[in-house]
Amino acid sequence: MIRQGSKAAIVAALLFSVVASAIGQDLEAWFDRAPEAVAYASLRAASMTLAAGIRAAGLEDRLLLDRFVEGARKRVPPDRLIAAIREEAMRLENVSRLLVERSLLPAASADASDLVAEASLLLRAGATAGELAAALDAAAKRGPRVPRAFSAIAVAYAIHARFPLDEADRLRLSAALAGSALDRRRFDSLISVFAKYRAAGLSSNIIASIVVGACDAGGSLERIERELQRRTRTP
Repeated sequence: MIRQGSKAAIVAALLFSVVASAIGQDLEAWFDRAPEAVAYASLRAASMTLAAGIRAAGLEDRLLLDRFVEGARKRVPPDRLIAAIREEAMRLENVSRLLVERSLLPAASADASDLVAEASLLLRAGATAGELAAALDAAAKRGPRVPRAFSAIAVAYAIHARFPLDEADRLRLSAALAGSALDRRRFDSLISVFAKYRAAGLSSNIIASIVVGACDAGGSLERIERELQRRTRTP
């Protein structure tokens, strides 16, 4: 659901690798069969407990397997790897809970896993569960709800990466985009809007405030541009 381009850049460095040997296996099978799993045998019991929690959340434990495969490939020490897996399991379960509370988690575990894994990437990039919840709630009057929320957060972070925003402004921006009348396929256009008006002398936070106000008022990208142009002409 996250489109390619500038949005992808904010999470590209965080995408975990899934090697061919992991395809079609669950976590227990990996411990049984993968040669590289021998170095992590001491983690098996704790890993099975985490995997059970993931399955109870309606997800597939391949989401944890992906992280094990990545860690083993990089020869991450067992204590560091299990700590990272625990953090990931917590993120995944929290996202699943947020989606369940809003009746947004797909019934099929494979679909649910793909959706939650995407949200986990956003959280690993720096988004918070509260930010995700706010974007999902803001997008409730729009559709499709989940893609809008994820796209809004991804764009807010892509903007923040180039033109740093205060946390409060970043949170307001992602929620405003999610709940706006803008076509989510045009969210990316705001990156160039920020670039243009930062070059014209407006601060990132002023631009964000104008964008949020226009979105909350049901405005278009053209309206945002007009307001920004007016501000650059104001002494």
